[in-house]
Amino acid sequence: MTYYYTAFGLSISSQLQFEELLPIEPTTTDLTITLGKTPETLAEIKFSNITTQANDAEYLLKVKEIANYYILNNSQITIELLDDSSSFLARSYFLGPVLGALLARRGFLTLHSSAINVNGKAVLFCGNSGAGKSTTAAYFETLGYPLISDDICPIYQDAQGRVFTQAGFPQMKLWQDAIKHLGITPTEKFRKLIQKNNKFVRPLSETFHQHPTEVSKIFFLQTSRKTDLLFEKLKTDQKIIHLNHNAYLSKVLSSIKSTPKWFFTVTSIAAKTECFLVTRPSSQKSIDENYYKPILEAILA
Repeated sequence: MTYYYTAFGLSISSQLQFEELLPIEPTTTDLTITLGKTPETLAEIKFSNITTQANDAEYLLKVKEIANYYILNNSQITIELLDDSSSFLARSYFLGPVLGALLARRGFLTLHSSAINVNGKAVLFCGNSGAGKSTTAAYFETLGYPLISDDICPIYQDAQGRVFTQAGFPQMKLWQDAIKHLGITPTEKFRKLIQKNNKFVRPLSETFHQHPTEVSKIFFLQTSRKTDLLFEKLKTDQKIIHLNHNAYLSKVLSSIKSTPKWFFTVTSIAAKTECFLVTRPSSQKSIDENYYKPILEAILA
């Protein structure tokens, strides 16, 4: 059976059912997902590490004991399930690093970021794992600012040079203490991402913003051993550094594509977008009210 979905502006046909994605009527699609055997290795490898191989036309990601993912020509993905009982985890990896890689290879500056809609404009929260981007987005979502995307934000410019991001799919991944602190009531639809930790998937079908949205501000979140919360507006050269650091596949794309093209994309977006660096003490959780105050002030300024 073939299922049809939409995410990040792509129309998708899939042999694997995704309860997380928004369904659409059967149509001509941008991306085809099939279940089957993936290659053991790629020919003419231009980038590789312990889990990944890539060249101009192909991308292979292997997740031990879960699934292998093979992207061909940025329009076809083969998923090889290694454990039928781990379909939920296989989907989670696809909806995270695999989709992030696909979007980056399709030409988007794809950021490790969550995004909310504030008065018709997108506000992004970027950062490494544990920096608090999902929790921060969830805090503002509880204040009435709809989620645009969680963990992945593809950035592009329109014909007028305006910077936009595409909507993802209606769910967030949150730690149990964040769910409790933010007053979110868990339901039977909340599922543990991995049984050995306390991170849950939270559906958001009723408060999800589904449309492309112009980007107004980007916040780069990080932690430090220092004791003070630091808040800094970034200059263009600083923006470029942080955009590169938070982009999916920046090292891969520099290996298989022209560096000048990548640099032009990043510098153009940096010049048009207001960016901030927020550094919180590692001892201070991102669910602390004092942490949100300067962010909210900057958002509404």
